[in-house]
Amino acid sequence: IHNPKNIIPLPEHMLNEELYPKREANALAIVLLRGRNLMQNKDDEVVVEPPNIFCTLRLGAEQVTSRTQIKNHNPDFGAEYFELPVESLHEVLAISVCNNKNGATIKRIQ
Repeated sequence: IHNPKNIIPLPEHMLNEELYPKREANALAIVLLRGRNLMQNKDDEVVVEPPNIFCTLRLGAEQVTSRTQIKNHNPDFGAEYFELPVESLHEVLAISVCNNKNGATIKRIQ
């Protein structure tokens, strides 16, 4: 649910600099910020030991992986920045949140 109070402003350099300035403008910029209450139930009761969380982002044949956040139900990725090339407007972005302890995917969004 969108809440304007939770908006995190991006650092100025991310607004003004491109990761690949010599490439054509056919890229999707993604900033990974944080996760909240991962693998906890609705009463904030911990269901399992804190996970080692990482995310994978896939667009077409390209895939990138975030840093792993160790033992953390509320991982903070610190505005980790990725750019994925866009080959077609029909490509689908797939985001997976994974637990590095057992290799399980916690959530996958397309």
